[in-house]
Amino acid sequence: SDTIFLLLFTLFFFELLRYFNSISSAIWGGNEFNKSDIIIIGSNDYELMATSSPVVLLANGQPVGGESPCFIIAEIGQNHQGNVSIAKDLILAAKQCGADCVKFQKSDLLEKFTSSALARPYLSTHSWGKTYGEHKAHLEFSDDEYGELKKYAQEIDILFTASGMDQVSITVLDSWGVPFIKIGSGDSDNILLIKKAAKLHRPLFISTACDFS
Repeated sequence: SDTIFLLLFTLFFFELLRYFNSISSAIWGGNEFNKSDIIIIGSNDYELMATSSPVVLLANGQPVGGESPCFIIAEIGQNHQGNVSIAKDLILAAKQCGADCVKFQKSDLLEKFTSSALARPYLSTHSWGKTYGEHKAHLEFSDDEYGELKKYAQEIDILFTASGMDQVSITVLDSWGVPFIKIGSGDSDNILLIKKAAKLHRPLFISTACDFS
């Protein structure tokens, strides 16, 4: 499918970047903290701070940054279209392309959206329901389905995590024992969400890709 082709092409591109010695400093900003695609956040007595070290250990002990090989995350997001079989195909494609980790998106719809937003008519040709709530619900896996996907990722030896889109989902991700928690760029200024994640003392990546402030 087009989705799998795009994932394969993207991962192939990043695989080429592994051969450039400068890739680590390009992503992590060398030994100084610079705003880039990823900010690493640490927590010290629940005080937020951006680490100045180019190396961070994931929850499974794997180092990222510094002289370590480029850590490639395959962004699956919700491209699975709410289908577990498609999600597994994407996980396998990521593994075959040499990615280190697959990342999904996890939302608790009642926590993240207002009732009026969920009830809003959503009649796009790409909609999975008559309302925005129905559309989003179709794209959310159940806990059992996520457990099945996490187990599959473990079986083929690729890390599994997700972006936490709200405070409830952040807690769920922690209960899964993910190697790190990701905050999407749309929430890069969501201080309450970031503090919630930081208090878990789990490695935290914050994207700034769509943050133009």
